[in-house]
Amino acid sequence: MRLSPRELAVIDSGAAAAEVTRATYMARAALAAAADPERTAALIASNRETLAKLFAAHRTLRANGNLLNQAVKALHTGQRPAQLDAAVLSVQEAAEELKDATGRFVALMNPQRPEGR
Repeated sequence: MRLSPRELAVIDSGAAAAEVTRATYMARAALAAAADPERTAALIASNRETLAKLFAAHRTLRANGNLLNQAVKALHTGQRPAQLDAAVLSVQEAAEELKDATGRFVALMNPQRPEGR
């Protein structure tokens, strides 16, 4: 199994808190997940759903950012595009969606971390 240094640090922190070795901690965690497959499946589904929302928010922000860039380009030619206000609002909404989705994903990946940090 390959894990990133960050993932190993999280596992090592959990193992230290439980006062067991990394291998013991990982074995117990795997057994706990296998013992409650419905909860484990729900957590995995929640992760997938949150990640899908994160990517969707990113795509929306990128698309709306392109619209905003086009509107600003028109402003530089002395024109005020009719869609400028809508483009600005769309970018603001998409940025908020991205922020919310990122926060949900961070909370899922690091449940011990207090919100807002």
